Amino acid sequence: MIHGGGFTGGTGAGYDGASFARDGVVLVTINYRLGRLGFFAHPALAATNPYGALSDYGFTDQIAALRWVRANIAAFGGDAANITLFGESAGAVSVNNLLISPLGRNLFAKAISESSFARVPAMPLAKAQALGTRFIAARGVTGEDAAAATAMRALPASALTAPAAGGLTDPDRPSPIIDGVVVSETVPAAFARGDQAPVPLIVGGNSFEANLFPQLRDHPNAVVGPPGPAREKAVALFGAGDPARAAANIVTLSFVIEPDRFLAREDARAGTPAFVYYFSYVPAAVRDSTLGAGHGDEVAYVFGALRKVAVERDADDSRLGPKRLPPATPEDEAISRAMHAYWVAFAKTGDPDSAGGPLWPATSEASDVLMEFGPNGPCPRRDFEKAKLDLFEARAQAAQGVTIAP
Repeated sequence: MIHGGGFTGGTGAGYDGASFARDGVVLVTINYRLGRLGFFAHPALAATNPYGALSDYGFTDQIAALRWVRANIAAFGGDAANITLFGESAGAVSVNNLLISPLGRNLFAKAISESSFARVPAMPLAKAQALGTRFIAARGVTGEDAAAATAMRALPASALTAPAAGGLTDPDRPSPIIDGVVVSETVPAAFARGDQAPVPLIVGGNSFEANLFPQLRDHPNAVVGPPGPAREKAVALFGAGDPARAAANIVTLSFVIEPDRFLAREDARAGTPAFVYYFSYVPAAVRDSTLGAGHGDEVAYVFGALRKVAVERDADDSRLGPKRLPPATPEDEAISRAMHAYWVAFAKTGDPDSAGGPLWPATSEASDVLMEFGPNGPCPRRDFEKAKLDLFEARAQAAQGVTIAP
């Protein structure tokens, strides 16, 4: 399991694999370098590194972990030939990049990518090196030669861990880089060429992924636009007259749900099975106080780790969910058992349908289909939000696969 955290935080220790172990799946969680320790480029480093412009150190940690698992998992009761690469948020971004990386793509047999924002591109090397040069110069190191590289390596770790001022939307925020070593192109470009690992894939997202961007609560016009006919049309189509709901749906559908459909379609075109999910389940007690299932909310259900007691959230919780989270109910537990069973079946066989629930068809070249995990349990949905997703697909194609963050 590759943890999330926007490549600047998080830990593998946050996942309890007991429920997977009880069902015969060995869950391995890992840690990897984060922030500028994990994703950083500078001309001096490229000039002195035997691997050239290698900049995605965090990904190399993940690759090293996969190699370790292949070499050692038999001692823990696992099967080195049946490894499922599994990640959420930044972990899912990692999964997607390892699916296309020449260094990582042959190290696993299946993959699960939860909420991966697949059309958001990795940073071009030239831009990453320019940002790295500016950042290091502010810490007293200039030049592009071996002396500069030595001076950088002599800096304390604290000099490299300054937080990004703008959070998730800060353009200087450390993130994956197209370094030409680990990653040579964007995920959409590789999938469009059929140059991804030919392994079964589960990919999907949640109904309120937009809660990752709390500024949308107060500034929906940044998405739906200023007053005028275009704004009125967008608010009506995506929010039933509510600008905040429209902004949330536009961000969720364009950043996560349409890219998921794209990856699955390209896998189908390449002859590889891909299973798409949409997690919309929200506990009954709080359905009226949130716009949907927020980013990361599915994890507790997949892991069978729902809370048995009520939990208070901070008033400024950036996820915009209800302040009080209720204890798990039998309905909550039922959707968790179902979702967990599909994930276990997929990890064992590469096909979620041995879980015993409703049939979960793979996407095909002739049909888009996903499994919705919602208040009515697992329900297959064909051509889910097709007209809306087609709009975002056309926009992405016009921008050559580049999506701009709100």
